[in-house]
Amino acid sequence: MILFAASLNVGTACLAEEMTAIPVEECHDMVGISSLMVTAEGDGIRSFYDNRVQVMLVDLIEPAASATGLVVLLPDPVSHLGERLCKLVARFYNLDVDATESSYDPKTGLQLSVPVIDLDIDGNGVPGRPLLLTVNVATGTVAAKR
Repeated sequence: MILFAASLNVGTACLAEEMTAIPVEECHDMVGISSLMVTAEGDGIRSFYDNRVQVMLVDLIEPAASATGLVVLLPDPVSHLGERLCKLVARFYNLDVDATESSYDPKTGLQLSVPVIDLDIDGNGVPGRPLLLTVNVATGTVAAKR
């Protein structure tokens, strides 16, 4: 039992070291309303943080094997008009926005864990390491790692 616990801790430490930052870009002209993969039933979109933060699935068309991404909409902290910031995290085979889990860390902000589907060597979709997002509404920033 002790040996198992020790190996689990080593494995967890290795997993944490292997996480890498994922680029987060401004949406600008890269994402239009036609890119949204949101259904009339509400699939592909989730709201968090008292509905102040929305996460939406988008299809960027290219590159074909990694054309899926997320748009994160959050309040612009310097806007007096209620404007919103649009952040894009892209280049995934598929993401399961509907299964996103959330928590809140007062030091860093909203924490989101988005399940990722990767392609295996045979071209089949398989569960991958989740995409971890940190959304700080106070500063208007989004950080991503995987």
